[in-house]
Amino acid sequence: MAPTTTDLALMGATLVVNLWVVWYETGAGHRLQSEILLADAAHTRADVIITVAVIGGLILTRAGYPWADPVLALVVSAMVIRISVGIVRRSIPSLVDEAVVGHIVVHVEPC
Repeated sequence: MAPTTTDLALMGATLVVNLWVVWYETGAGHRLQSEILLADAAHTRADVIITVAVIGGLILTRAGYPWADPVLALVVSAMVIRISVGIVRRSIPSLVDEAVVGHIVVHVEPC
């Protein structure tokens, strides 16, 4: 079944909402120095990339290019992996009990 105009409009609305969430969470994450907000913004950024790819896939499939959908799925997979690696890299210091206090890095050694 071919995607309808309603399908594309819903995906477009989802894209607009997610773009706003990325902008808001990134700003708040930097202002509050919150790794949680920055990680969630990165996650939502991945959602934006996926939404763009889905819209592109719907449009290209509708235009008669069925091969575009699997190609876009591979591109999205690569982008999600890249974003995930970035989240893990930023989270590792917290996970290994390293804390930043002011401009001093404190390493907590096990007893």
